[in-house]
Amino acid sequence: MKARIVFALLFAFGLTHCPAFSQSQKGQQLLPSYDQIRQKEREIDDYINQDGMAQITQKDSVNLFNYPSGTVTYLLNGKPSSDIQYVKRVLSRKGRIIESLSIHRPDQHGKRLIEIKYE
Repeated sequence: MKARIVFALLFAFGLTHCPAFSQSQKGQQLLPSYDQIRQKEREIDDYINQDGMAQITQKDSVNLFNYPSGTVTYLLNGKPSSDIQYVKRVLSRKGRIIESLSIHRPDQHGKRLIEIKYE
């Protein structure tokens, strides 16, 4: 009887004072963060109105300056320009609001027209 009690106490003591080996890598993040898994180029917002109808809004980002040089003509408030640096300077001014943007398909010569109206 005494041997069983001593064995049980030694066993309990051994279980409570053993180091835990299951988490040997402390500080490493096991799951990816939200910024690592979200899509960088596209956002989708779901919204349900009070009447129960769902409204889905999709926002897409467009890079206007990744076309090969000489294949794009920009119309800035009706004024044509082929200089990408000039267009970037005009559009990046503080307080500039773009009202409309339309990208036309290339014509038979491979030239594309991009119309931008801004304030």
